[in-house]
Amino acid sequence: MNNILNHAENDRESIPVTPQTNNDSQINKEPLTTTPYTIPHSELKAMVIHSAAELMPKIPEKESKLLLEDIKLNGQREPVIMHQGKLLDGRNRLWACLELGVDVKAVNLEGEINPEEYVKSLNLKRRHLRPAQLATIAANDMEHRQPPAKGKLRDIVAKEYGISPRMVQSAKTLKEKRPDLFEKAFSGEKKNLSIPAEGKPKKVSLPEPEFINKLLALIPVEMKSQLDQFREELSGDQQKAVNARIYELRQQTLKATIAGFRPSPVSSDSGA
Repeated sequence: MNNILNHAENDRESIPVTPQTNNDSQINKEPLTTTPYTIPHSELKAMVIHSAAELMPKIPEKESKLLLEDIKLNGQREPVIMHQGKLLDGRNRLWACLELGVDVKAVNLEGEINPEEYVKSLNLKRRHLRPAQLATIAANDMEHRQPPAKGKLRDIVAKEYGISPRMVQSAKTLKEKRPDLFEKAFSGEKKNLSIPAEGKPKKVSLPEPEFINKLLALIPVEMKSQLDQFREELSGDQQKAVNARIYELRQQTLKATIAGFRPSPVSSDSGA
């Protein structure tokens, strides 16, 4: 990454930056400075993403495509932000430039900051995040925070994100029980924090023995003898399973045969 920063050595410009946040004590209140420079496309794949950047979800695929088209037509309007050699903000712009095969406009953020708070200050107001997404972000954020001297950490974090403590708790529960659904809520694919109830196993209705015998009568004799031998070798539970399967077949492949089956009429002997 030092090689990347060297591209800006001959043309550096310092720009004061004071990020806004709900927790000003976490960020150096002295003005920060940024140094603009360009990162060559050949070096983009080796870019290191700051862990604080992962606090925010990537934009949806549809918006990613729109961003790609906008940068293709109008160029990259907003630079990505680097801090201590890592990408702190701008993963979506980085991806678009990588796809388009163009260099990336960047600024190097200089000064002591709290990276997580800085990322939050940049994204929470400009991004259109769903309430469920905010709750999942808050739940992740809590894992990196120390317990407060007063009050509950959950309540403090909920206030910072503008959601209820109950939503934060629901997000934590979802992450513990269904991490797969948590990730979907984090990305915006899932619009709520609910955990679907597990479905009860369906009961197998076993056919009546009398019907089974009638059904077996439709099977050719040579097949029936093999089936009878097979059934004799089964346990009681296995026989029930076989009977259930025969019932399923009756509903499917043998339905037409059964519907067309008619017993032969009993002829009367006129010579009696």
